Amino acid sequence: MRVIVVGDTASGKSSFLKTVAAKEFTVQFETFLPTIHPLIYSNLFARRAAFTSYYANRDLDIWTNTVNPVFYEYSVHSMKAFNEASMAAGELNKKQFEALEQLRGSVLDFFPIAKDDVVLHFLCSRKVSNERVLARDGNKHLKSQKYFDIFRSSLEKEFSSCCKYFAIDTTTLTVSDVYSMVVSKPLRWLS
Repeated sequence: MRVIVVGDTASGKSSFLKTVAAKEFTVQFETFLPTIHPLIYSNLFARRAAFTSYYANRDLDIWTNTVNPVFYEYSVHSMKAFNEASMAAGELNKKQFEALEQLRGSVLDFFPIAKDDVVLHFLCSRKVSNERVLARDGNKHLKSQKYFDIFRSSLEKEFSSCCKYFAIDTTTLTVSDVYSMVVSKPLRWLS
């Protein structure tokens, strides 16, 4: 079974997955961002293409392991939400969006999502998310309300019809609260 963790910036995804990994579950962390060359990072189109390739390469060997649960911090599937939100916010044009979706589509067949796979969509109030981002990164990753809304709805649309999808509002929850809800006392996704 695959468990894909997606969601708002600073909603606790990485902290949750560190707790999951400490409990000896397999976790595919997103470790690419700190390694991106500044020239690629400064070009959103190039950055999105690089991330699509990164997720495909990171997950290819382990995606078919369905014996033990594997937790993923995002996947190639989630890139559509990033691309749609960026286009809606005017950060990508239609031609760039279509090229990124063509790239994403070229690898999706390697990563089928099963009905028993789980997506945990971490949501956080815009105010709290912005406060956390400012404390962590300065204003480097702040996004517009339009981007925020499209990103959320696109993730839900991408995953809610193809697998077990759970939206979890983490605004007031601790990492322990989320871990207890999801792993210690599992949601319906284990049944």
